[in-house]
Amino acid sequence: MKILVIRLGRIGDMILSTPLLSQLKNSSENVFIDVLASIDNHSVLQFADYVDNVFIFDKNPLKLIPLLMKLRKRNYDVIIDPKDHYSTESYYIAGLIKAEKRIGFVKGETSVFDDNVANYNQDKTHFQDRILSTIKALGIEPDYSLCVPLKYPNYITDKQILREDYYIVNISASNESKSLQFEIAKEILDYLNSKSIKVYLLSAPDHNDLAQKLSVATKTERAVTKSIVDTFPLIHKAKGVITADTSVVHIAGTYNTPVMVLSKSIERELHKFAPKSNINLVLKSESKEMIQVTKTKLQESIDAFLELTN
Repeated sequence: MKILVIRLGRIGDMILSTPLLSQLKNSSENVFIDVLASIDNHSVLQFADYVDNVFIFDKNPLKLIPLLMKLRKRNYDVIIDPKDHYSTESYYIAGLIKAEKRIGFVKGETSVFDDNVANYNQDKTHFQDRILSTIKALGIEPDYSLCVPLKYPNYITDKQILREDYYIVNISASNESKSLQFEIAKEILDYLNSKSIKVYLLSAPDHNDLAQKLSVATKTERAVTKSIVDTFPLIHKAKGVITADTSVVHIAGTYNTPVMVLSKSIERELHKFAPKSNINLVLKSESKEMIQVTKTKLQESIDAFLELTN
């Protein structure tokens, strides 16, 4: 059976889709899994052995049209778009590519999808579990407890790896309002440094200037990364991660790395994207607009997290 999974979107969307891809691949010896990924998230699957081919969706017509023609000729048995909301791009992609069965979000009375994801995910809250529920459409019972670690060069399993004595502080998130501002990030780094704890500062490329300023101000070493894959071993081996509400939370979850999350106070998002790590602490902001907490509450939360990881 040849399956195409449409997984456009951000890095976090792809990370939370890895259990779906892995369980599809392992459902039978004769299953071939292709993924249509975005420019932003395709690198997550660079070393994934449960995916046969990754195709990159590019809106440039000179690249898009040949790609869609190539995918159409592959004659898929199944197309799956596990998103639980309407997507114009996914709708037209699924309509143009041949498949005997199309599973996706059905909007209105007519749709290119003939099996609605909403029939399978209603009893689940977490985004990863809602995505995984989609495989019920193929008669496969999901294993929601299965952890699918993100692989990287020289990857070794959790049973073989030894956690190293350092923590990661990540300042970046999917948008500016979820990221850590200078003062609160400095407060975290200064407090950890006062306890003589080894820390690596992590940031997205957009926050390089801010990260460098923090590094100098707090004498904290920056983690050198060129792509999201470079963060995988750092997070895998870390004793713990303190992060803004972002894909780093989900990366940590794949390795069961302890994580402390600073998040905006939006209850729906807190439940939908809750940490999957067994050891986790969520520090809710006092504001729905940005991450904002008092110095006392921040230090108390860090102390509680350090106690959990020691």
